Amino acid sequence: MSFVDRLRELRLDAGVFRRATDRGANESAPSAFIRPRPIESRSSKEQSVGRRQSSNEFSGRRFFSSAAGSPVSRPAVSSPKKVYPTANNSSWTTEAKEPAGERQVIKVGTGVRPDDPPSSLCPKPRSPKLKVGITLMTRKPHRFDWWLRYHRNLGICHVFVHVEDTPELLPLLDSDEFAGFVTVTTGDDNSLDTHNPNSPDNYYTLMQRQEEQVRRSVVSARRMGIQWLFHIDDDELLHLTEPFSRLVRELGSDVTCITFVNIEATPKSLNAECVFEEIDTFSQHLMLAYRNGKSAGRVSVADWHGPHRFTGRYCVVPVERACILHFESCTYEQWRNKFIKHKEMGEAKKNDIPFPFYRDSVTLFQEDPSGGKNEQRWKAFYQERKIEHFEQLHEDEKIRIRLTSCPKQMIDGASGSFCKWRNA
Repeated sequence: MSFVDRLRELRLDAGVFRRATDRGANESAPSAFIRPRPIESRSSKEQSVGRRQSSNEFSGRRFFSSAAGSPVSRPAVSSPKKVYPTANNSSWTTEAKEPAGERQVIKVGTGVRPDDPPSSLCPKPRSPKLKVGITLMTRKPHRFDWWLRYHRNLGICHVFVHVEDTPELLPLLDSDEFAGFVTVTTGDDNSLDTHNPNSPDNYYTLMQRQEEQVRRSVVSARRMGIQWLFHIDDDELLHLTEPFSRLVRELGSDVTCITFVNIEATPKSLNAECVFEEIDTFSQHLMLAYRNGKSAGRVSVADWHGPHRFTGRYCVVPVERACILHFESCTYEQWRNKFIKHKEMGEAKKNDIPFPFYRDSVTLFQEDPSGGKNEQRWKAFYQERKIEHFEQLHEDEKIRIRLTSCPKQMIDGASGSFCKWRNA
């Protein structure tokens, strides 16, 4: 065999090995729109709050090949592109805006791909109706009637709700309007009797009670034929600019957890008749609470994996396609009711809370149990630390979203935005 022939044979062997190695790496890598960093531990709590961050918390990327629609790994570049598959396995991209210092404009859109062919030219068979539910625990919620109507109109088929310390909520849940839409348990039915919701360390037993609520909801959801189950709170809304069913189809059957990034509402006054309708400004900057999103689990296989995730392979959906709108303590009354019940918390446990706003709120109620005449000192704290805090936001760090309790059906509906996204 000549030297040239031998060299050609070696190159062919190397090429086969390289292709096999790449294929193995692709098969073992998680299928995701965005590969996130690991969730920060409490030991790094000060790094996760009180600072400006770019709108994208995630360093990794997953790109989809235009030939076969399968994910392939590519190295990070200085000007990354987000690439999403279309129904015919073609792709469209949006350029990521270069950050200015530590800032980055959040690009938002309607979720309609610019190069998608008209539906009349590319008819798609109608898939079976996707059944999606929500599970949560609630205590003295703000406008829970609005919250229920919103998610029912969005396309949620059922809500599993555990009510704590709010007996006045039960007539609403038992009304003709909602009785068939909700499964209700309460703190008085011994369903979560291993944890007392009125205990002084309620902040820390909350996660244990949530775990029991989620796990029994998964069992009930399987019996009801529900395919996906979100775990969110009564101050959070699902927001989608395209159908959830499209996200499910694109990700494939091996993904068991779909995570929506959260963005935080920015209140402008102490009181509101309905924060969901009156607040229209949100941001991923200067956030006062968590920032690692909330998830839906595939009911047939997923299980509890903490309050923000379900077990199995997961993906994080880009914020312009879907997100969680978090109305964290958006009225003075909500804030007071949330933190005053923790005034007996011990110093060690309080210092372990990862959010300075939370810790300082608990400290306030411990050191000033009366709040002064008409609770003026408490109100002054809320005005400064909540309302004026978000006044520091720059205009390019704000997202405007106007909501209604009758959104477009976005669970299994046609693509399109049910409310307008725009930068401030």
